[in-house]
Amino acid sequence: MGFLLSSNITWFDGLLITLWGALVALGFRKGLSGLAWVLGLLLIWPVITALGGRGGILALPIGLLLGFLISWVAQRFQPSELELWQALLGAVSGLVVGGLTVAALALSFPIQLGSYPGADMPSSLYDAVGNSLVQRSLSFVWGGPVLLKRYLVPDQVSR
Repeated sequence: MGFLLSSNITWFDGLLITLWGALVALGFRKGLSGLAWVLGLLLIWPVITALGGRGGILALPIGLLLGFLISWVAQRFQPSELELWQALLGAVSGLVVGGLTVAALALSFPIQLGSYPGADMPSSLYDAVGNSLVQRSLSFVWGGPVLLKRYLVPDQVSR
């Protein structure tokens, strides 16, 4: 997180970090059920994005079915009284899924002629995303392994 201290952050960075913090807090509140939900999500995410890249007709019903199944299983892990260690495991799971969500959002803006973000965006959004410290710190993803791209920028994975 030292990169956040070295330069100015944009309003886009502030929104992303706030979202990340909210997901950590949600994980803390949910405890083991949050952990179960995140583990299930991490298992189905690359499968659903792979199906979505092949026409997408199967991705929606399978994603909904698996999402409901994961939510149902995660409810079974919700104790009547949450202990601290359970809450901390939930917070760690929120940290992981929050990081993935923030990274995916930071890298989700249009690409135009090999440049990111695309110049056809409104200037206030283009400046915020283009100067985002979070987005710039994730530039390694573009040349990263396929599995990482499958989680963060599935539309950029070669078929």
